[in-house]
Amino acid sequence: AGPGLAVGLEMLSWDKQEVLDGFNRGDLDVKAFADAVDWKKSWGFDFGLYAPIFETGRAGGARFLALNAPKELVRSLRKNGVDGLSADDVARLPELDLGDELHRRWFEGIFRGAGHPLKDEEVDGFYRAQVLWDESMADRAAAAIKGGARQVVVIAGAGHVAAGRGIPQRIERRLADEGVLTIL
Repeated sequence: AGPGLAVGLEMLSWDKQEVLDGFNRGDLDVKAFADAVDWKKSWGFDFGLYAPIFETGRAGGARFLALNAPKELVRSLRKNGVDGLSADDVARLPELDLGDELHRRWFEGIFRGAGHPLKDEEVDGFYRAQVLWDESMADRAAAAIKGGARQVVVIAGAGHVAAGRGIPQRIERRLADEGVLTIL
């Protein structure tokens, strides 16, 4: 707790940061915040599971950050690849490392191991989406540290941190001198 603590959220995309800033300033209580971001539509899981994070974080002086890329950008990258994006969408992308073969094999194993009957190009698209999510969250968390946060706690699903890959390794690439601790 205290000044300099940021809590980064997979659950919210960049376009929700303005509303989240209103919550950070104290303009919105927890319920008004959930309503303003349309939590059910934004994330889908019961807000009651997450409300204690917001209540405790606010009481401790934490600043909340929306880490995820907007759904329409993720969808477009998944379907079209980087080369098929508009110049405006390319400008919105964080640095993307699509060449991590260990991560790629892990990801493909999850899909193929679960019996998903996907074509290779579909796996490619889903992998691009996964990388965009991971890179977006890592980029915004790293930017918070560079911007003065002493610590950023990222709340994200296990698939984004498994085996130290995904978000953790992508933060380390951006902040070589900072430590990353993953709790799964």
